[in-house]
Amino acid sequence: AKKNSTSIHSVLANGVEFKFDGNTITADNAQSIVLYSMFGTELLRRDISGKTTQMSMYSYPPGMYLVKIIADGKVITQKICKK
Repeated sequence: AKKNSTSIHSVLANGVEFKFDGNTITADNAQSIVLYSMFGTELLRRDISGKTTQMSMYSYPPGMYLVKIIADGKVITQKICKK
């Protein structure tokens, strides 16, 4: 995984590609992605009908968040930091 102060790019289990550029979450080859606060509150859910989906975090304040990615019946959780 490549990391710097504002972005994450990693290939996760089952060929899921996850990217975060500081404001936009992109997931390839997943069935759904869910954004949570660090307190566990679900903020946004996106079910994916195609190969790639994007979720904008523009309206959310800076801070730490959890992204749950569901692919092939498996759940992958990724921590992200919006600055």
